[in-house]
Amino acid sequence: MAELVNTQSRTDAAKRELREHYAGCAIAKPSKPTKREREAKPKKRIPKISDARRDAMRRCAQIKAEKILIFGNVCQVAILENCDHKAQCLHHLEKQGQGGEDTHENTLLSCLKCNLAVESSAELARKLGLVISAKAIAELEARS
Repeated sequence: MAELVNTQSRTDAAKRELREHYAGCAIAKPSKPTKREREAKPKKRIPKISDARRDAMRRCAQIKAEKILIFGNVCQVAILENCDHKAQCLHHLEKQGQGGEDTHENTLLSCLKCNLAVESSAELARKLGLVISAKAIAELEARS
């Protein structure tokens, strides 16, 4: 029994010695940052919206509001069976990246489900006439 107590005290002494050794080392367990340290960290910056982008967003919102007044708050695309029939966004027939403008003639009111279906399936959109490519417009202008 005395041998067991002696072994226990040796392990306790070794643990104490290790604790004292590592207490002053850089390897010591890091403490939680203080409130001041947490607040001092640089916060993520929200990118600024350019004036051109802000104007484009305003134009889209204005066109959407005007179309809702004219046609009601109804999905004009309505290609899905589970269509919400509530207009929530604008679908551009000729994409803005292809030179399409924010006009009444180039936009349709659509619900999120129909808009997602059209945007994700270019073939379906072309079949239904919901996307006009720049090439198709050039061909139409050449004919007339």
